[in-house]
Amino acid sequence: MNNLPKQTGSGLGGDIYASARDTQLTSNRTLGDRYANVKMRASELYDEAREKVAVGARSTDEAVHNHPYYAMAAAVGVGILIGILVTRGRSSDVYRY
Repeated sequence: MNNLPKQTGSGLGGDIYASARDTQLTSNRTLGDRYANVKMRASELYDEAREKVAVGARSTDEAVHNHPYYAMAAAVGVGILIGILVTRGRSSDVYRY
């Protein structure tokens, strides 16, 4: 990932070039290390979230199997609530033929 062309020579131009090249290499290493750390942390967070979702899904599945009528009543209640919220504010003229 070295974008600077190789240059030979001495003097002030060579010193500036060498310094810029060293700075670029150091920056590339630093950014690469940061990227690797961020990628690793993101992977850890993803794994933790995935495990929490799996636990929640198992818990919900167990609750529905243990209390199916309560689950159906809750689903109907949520459906009615969503229906009320969606149609709220609509004029009754919309439904006239």
